[in-house]
Amino acid sequence: MLTMVWPTVEEGHDDAYALEYLAHMLSVGKKAPLYKVLVKEKNYTSNVSAYNYAKELAGEFYVNITANQGVSLDDVEEGVFEALGRNSRRKVSRTAMSSGSRQSSRPAFTTGSQA
Repeated sequence: MLTMVWPTVEEGHDDAYALEYLAHMLSVGKKAPLYKVLVKEKNYTSNVSAYNYAKELAGEFYVNITANQGVSLDDVEEGVFEALGRNSRRKVSRTAMSSGSRQSSRPAFTTGSQA
């Protein structure tokens, strides 16, 4: 399993909500960048997850991938960065933003296998 972690903001910070939304956009659904690259295109895994874990003093943004048998974690890591690079150039539609905002009542942990 590959777990990638980045430091983020504390619980209650305005950016914490944006990071939860980012995790959703990156990993949930068949059009999500992590799912598209790692599952559909490269067949490195069958499931992707991303979530923001905001805590009292600081938070952490996680991407978790369990590689398929025979797939190196270095390749999976490259795939994650490829997917993140694609997302940095992608515009998000108002429709996608409003559907993502409806997810706020769901747990922050999301998986790419959800449609």
